[in-house]
Amino acid sequence: MTSFLKRYFSHISLAFILSLYFFFGFQHLEKFITADEHYWIEERIPQYWHAVTNGKWKKTLINDKPGVALALISGPALLFHNDTTLGCQEQDGWFRHCDPEMTSRLYASFRLPILLVNAAFLILIFFSIRAFSDRFVAMAATGLMALSPNLVGMSQIVNPDSLLWSSGSAALFAFLAFLKTGKRSFALWAIVALTLALLSKYTALIIIFFLPFFVLATLFLDPSFSPLSPRKKFSALTGISAIPFFLFLAIVPGVLSSKERITTFLTAGTGSFLPWIGYAILISLLVAVSFFRIPKKLEPVILFSTRFALRMIAIGFFALSVSLVLERAIFPLWDIWNVIPFDIKNLTNARYYLATPLSWLDITFLELSPLIYGLPMATLFFALFVIGFSVLSKTKKNFSIVLIFTFFIVIHLATLGVSNVLAIPRYIILIFPIFALLAAIGMKELWGLLPKKFQTKKYLAIGGTALVLVSLGSLLASKPYYTNFANSLLPEKSLISHSWGYGGYEAAQYLNALPEAKDLTIWSDYYGVCEFFVGRCLTVYTFDPKITPDYYVLTRRGQIRYISKYDRWEEKSGLTAYRYYNRIDPVFGISINGKESNFVKVFRVDKP
Repeated sequence: MTSFLKRYFSHISLAFILSLYFFFGFQHLEKFITADEHYWIEERIPQYWHAVTNGKWKKTLINDKPGVALALISGPALLFHNDTTLGCQEQDGWFRHCDPEMTSRLYASFRLPILLVNAAFLILIFFSIRAFSDRFVAMAATGLMALSPNLVGMSQIVNPDSLLWSSGSAALFAFLAFLKTGKRSFALWAIVALTLALLSKYTALIIIFFLPFFVLATLFLDPSFSPLSPRKKFSALTGISAIPFFLFLAIVPGVLSSKERITTFLTAGTGSFLPWIGYAILISLLVAVSFFRIPKKLEPVILFSTRFALRMIAIGFFALSVSLVLERAIFPLWDIWNVIPFDIKNLTNARYYLATPLSWLDITFLELSPLIYGLPMATLFFALFVIGFSVLSKTKKNFSIVLIFTFFIVIHLATLGVSNVLAIPRYIILIFPIFALLAAIGMKELWGLLPKKFQTKKYLAIGGTALVLVSLGSLLASKPYYTNFANSLLPEKSLISHSWGYGGYEAAQYLNALPEAKDLTIWSDYYGVCEFFVGRCLTVYTFDPKITPDYYVLTRRGQIRYISKYDRWEEKSGLTAYRYYNRIDPVFGISINGKESNFVKVFRVDKP
């Protein structure tokens, strides 16, 4: 029995981790609807398959994300639903007589394939990390990913980001595994994962831009990292980078229908080709290093410069992360936290809330905040530890991996800032699995600093198990509202994410239990309520003034959208919901994950 456990320890542990992932992933799976999900289920996914079956190739581009990976993965759900519209009468913002059970079945059938595919990618991620690191790091990192509230939550949503985090990180890890082992299977899996990442979101191009950097950085920081010859590295890099492009175009030929669509694809929607210039420079450097002999006098200079630059970036990231936590604890009244909504559309809109423009430090802290506070405490602590430790340590074990991925994180966040996009957890979801890897490495490095008598596999296994269990605590604390998780470092009244559809099902269930619920009329300021309500429900702001809602269902997100123009809506429709947001007498209410400012409340409307 003992020999059996030793032989199959990895498989048993991985099976246990995936069991936990499924247990929590199935929780509440069909009991919420987030923004834009109905577009994917009712329109975009059916449109893709209709376009393919009818040869209407232009219409294979169903969105500017492009989100086609959702059509491929969730598409089988169409076999079980002749009509993906909800089982209710819907017209011009009105919902009448919806069937909550049918709504739940519809959404669950489209979400289940995403949950399953992400589990498959977790298996690939485990074997990839084990190939370029070791079994403990692979197991701990996979456990931290599988039990990360934000990653589990995203896996429950029909949204391109739900597949980007898994396929994107799998592509990065499989590529490193190929460099380390030279096994063709990892190269093939990197191509598959990268293709799916591109089909999810154009922003996955950042992975392609980084692949030559990975080769160069490992070459300079740890020349023994890869046994492959320079020629094999270059040819593999070319294939892994180029093949996903051709596969993408074969699956989404609609991209080629106009110059605008091609430009959007090649520039990830930014319209700028500057990243391709950087990519060309990296490729040129790789060619020069691989196929031309570098003068021996220059080799120490290049090595020192590379290590110094990456170390400075790592220490800068570490310092800013720690400063952010300290600043919010010491100066909680700083305007960028209390005046600027965390979910403004873009950074430019901050001018409506501040007397002076945002400084570079303001922008840096705003972009860092969702990451630092969206990670479980154990993941954050060990990841920051290893980033700081890699700057000081002279050892080469895992040194290059930590610095390379820290640089990737910095570039990812900086790209959002330069693009005028304010980071929310969903936009930086690709960074979360990378932090899990860094945390696992951090745990292993910390174990190596213990006294010799504790440096045994027994204590390492205990530490790894404790690390995963602590993360399990974060998942339990946020259950079932996973994507609204924030760690305990975030001030109590602060948020990094609004309810995003959570709580709407529960509000509808309360209303459905009322006498004559089918004859009631309610107004909701956000998604995810009407689809589960059996009576009459509207979400539009302009409607016939003769319609008088019996109940208002109000959320924080709806308040942000609605309150600035409340006088206009009251004049046009007689809508008086603005009077209720600050009232303390709801007939039903939910505070998402205990955050009172992140609410879903039901108010009975006072009749004139």
